[in-house]
Amino acid sequence: MTDEPTPLDPPFQTPARKPEPPPRQPPGPTDHPRTTPPVEHEGGLSGLARRWLGMADALLRRAAEDAVPDRVLSYREVVGYLVANRPPDAHRGVLLRRRRTGAWAFRLAFLGPDGDPLDDRGRVRGHVVLARDCDDELRELFGDRDLIVFD
Repeated sequence: MTDEPTPLDPPFQTPARKPEPPPRQPPGPTDHPRTTPPVEHEGGLSGLARRWLGMADALLRRAAEDAVPDRVLSYREVVGYLVANRPPDAHRGVLLRRRRTGAWAFRLAFLGPDGDPLDDRGRVRGHVVLARDCDDELRELFGDRDLIVFD
């Protein structure tokens, strides 16, 4: 018997192929009425990211205002921390102050022999204290500066 088709056999037909859809394009600004196109600006953040960061910043400021401690940082506390927590490779201790909404953020840290802050896996070794103010002794040491270096 041969494998040739006979007149009674239907001719071989391949199934019809569907045409491939065109490649998907990213959604455009008009694809959805509530979306806006990303707006690039210097620094590379889109408009949405800028708005989100703005809202987060406003929430953090409001939380900081609500959480202003009724605390005064003292010279005695600063020296006590620097003595008790001094790492063996520290040559100096520093107290840096930064104004926050209704309070001060005081950062205690340690400097190495080259004058750079000592770090622990990329994070500066030290401690941050949020206080309404500092005592008279620290205020006098700060003067019109925001840094005190302890030898």
